[in-house]
Amino acid sequence: MRAQLARSFRALSGPLLSGNTQNAQDVVAAAAADKAVNPMMEVLEERRLLSTYYVSAFGSDSRSGTSQSSAWKTINRVNAQKLKAGDKVLFQGGKSFSGSLYVPSAEAGNGSSPLTFSTYGSGRATINSGGKTGLDVAQSGGVHVSNLVFNGNGMNSNGVPGIHFHIDHSNRDKSNVVIRNVEVKNYGREGIKFKINGRGGSSLN
Repeated sequence: MRAQLARSFRALSGPLLSGNTQNAQDVVAAAAADKAVNPMMEVLEERRLLSTYYVSAFGSDSRSGTSQSSAWKTINRVNAQKLKAGDKVLFQGGKSFSGSLYVPSAEAGNGSSPLTFSTYGSGRATINSGGKTGLDVAQSGGVHVSNLVFNGNGMNSNGVPGIHFHIDHSNRDKSNVVIRNVEVKNYGREGIKFKINGRGGSSLN
């Protein structure tokens, strides 16, 4: 600012001494215009829009899923959605949904922004996965699961765990896995299974 004023006064010295006040006014206006066209720009941090998706027994997969009145209907629609860290998927409490939830590595959460599966409304929702795993999370952490029931088709009818977190690649350190108030039943293997196959210091907690 001082440098700009100094340039303005140096430019004004000639016109003022000669009595040409119009030229002086023009120089001052030009200096102000130069400042106006070179504003200071502030760099803003990147912000992500987080989404909450609802799944209802009375919903429709053709809807947006982003409110209770526009809820989806099936687990297939949930699996088709590209989820991101911080998103939530809420199932209608007291209702049952058929299918197996799958979370690939590209869609999981992270240490500070988990991907959440839970219930809205009254009671817990039930995920009837038949002979498949109720929730399969691959190569990832950053997943919170709460207030859900995972139900298989019988201990003698399938050979899979109810909830399965697994890391099959090397050098993968994943965290922020929380499972709370969840019932897992009627699976032929473990109710909740954590498996680390990758070498090179992979971990999951």
